[in-house]
Amino acid sequence: MKRLAGVVLVAALACAGLGLVAAAAAGCGAQADVLARSRGALAGALVATDQARQAFDAWDTRHQHEIVLKATSLESGQAALVAWRSRRQPVLEAFIAAYLAIGGAATALLVAEQAKSVSADLIARLKAVADTYVRLTRAVRAVGGGGS
Repeated sequence: MKRLAGVVLVAALACAGLGLVAAAAAGCGAQADVLARSRGALAGALVATDQARQAFDAWDTRHQHEIVLKATSLESGQAALVAWRSRRQPVLEAFIAAYLAIGGAATALLVAEQAKSVSADLIARLKAVADTYVRLTRAVRAVGGGGS
């Protein structure tokens, strides 16, 4: 469970970083500085997402193994695994959403860098990435990780 709590912490930190960059982008900062911070935040978001996914995958593997070990029959084990896999689905979907949002924001960043101007689309996409971390954090907590 400690490792799963790390998933929530990593997601929360990435969310906070992206939120700060999006807020700065919406302000009156220098365009080049905002673009550079956006690039750094997105790179950090990708690393954080990968780390969180790896932590969740490791925890999920151990959890499924525990389910199998506790099963009293083939049928009960299969039923418990089906129930668990259904319960964890929102977490998997949140990871997919995070990767898609990062890809969209990275594309918007490339366009903004070419134009040498921060766009409303970039700001919206950075905020969307941050929103996916909120979703991910909630999903992980719902399956029993991350504390309050």
